[in-house]
Amino acid sequence: YLNFAPPGRNTHLVKELRTRIKDVERTVGEASMDSELPRRASQKMRSMEVLLAKASQVFPDCSAMVRKLRAMAYNAEDQIRAWKNEESYLVQLAGRTTPKGLHCLSMQLTAEYFSLQPEEREFPNQKKLNDPDLYHYAVFSNNILACAVVINSTISSAKEPEKIGFHVVTDYLNLPAISMWFLLNPPGKATIHIQSVESFDWLSTKYNSTLKEQKSYDPRYSSALNHLRFYLPDIFPALNKIVLLDHDVVVQRDLTGIWSVDMKGKVNAAVETCRESEASFRTMHMFLNFSDPFLAKKFNANACTWAF
Repeated sequence: YLNFAPPGRNTHLVKELRTRIKDVERTVGEASMDSELPRRASQKMRSMEVLLAKASQVFPDCSAMVRKLRAMAYNAEDQIRAWKNEESYLVQLAGRTTPKGLHCLSMQLTAEYFSLQPEEREFPNQKKLNDPDLYHYAVFSNNILACAVVINSTISSAKEPEKIGFHVVTDYLNLPAISMWFLLNPPGKATIHIQSVESFDWLSTKYNSTLKEQKSYDPRYSSALNHLRFYLPDIFPALNKIVLLDHDVVVQRDLTGIWSVDMKGKVNAAVETCRESEASFRTMHMFLNFSDPFLAKKFNANACTWAF
């Protein structure tokens, strides 16, 4: 209605509309669901409805309004498409860009790694990698410092660090740099093993065919490291239990208690995302069509999903 108001006419209505719009915007704020709205929100909405009804009587020329609205909608959609294309490009660019400091660190460590003799590149205690008495952790990452943080924080918080075994999987480009980091900064009494995702011949066949079907170039989805969690039994067939830690985790206490959790016969367990205030909050009805009676019978629509 503000776009349809002729200059100099209905100034009181125009001012009132602008005031109400700002009022509603302040009330809604950054809320993304009804439960986050303040109590006064419904009253503000009703006041806005009354004012819009009044404006519709002042501007009765519907055909002109329809034409202008269609033109505005077309321009808005065109702009949204342009923004989406820009967003997609920037996300892919950011995913492939490495900060200068991290890039230089990786290059230096790689050069140092290849200057070592083959026997100097080996980690100690490799015979303990499949020891069932160890607490085994897995980290899938191509970020040197992120790996260092999650591993060092886990070990420093552990009551028995000598009983910890870390299994790091990275890509072939970052394998020398990450290996060199932990050769220079060994994880105390813990056991560590680092390998490349490309060493899993069976994975490349399965994963490459899936990737071609998805046609995704976003590294969050195209990187095999982000999908390895679904193949844990294939990667570590000799282990009965292993805990997967994302590389953005900082461990602040001993995790030994996880091994005594009763999983009630389940194959795996994962962190829930059940806080509605968090951006990662998801429930099953967001992913599945519960109008299908078979799905409705098998799944709980309000159940929280895993934090993948």
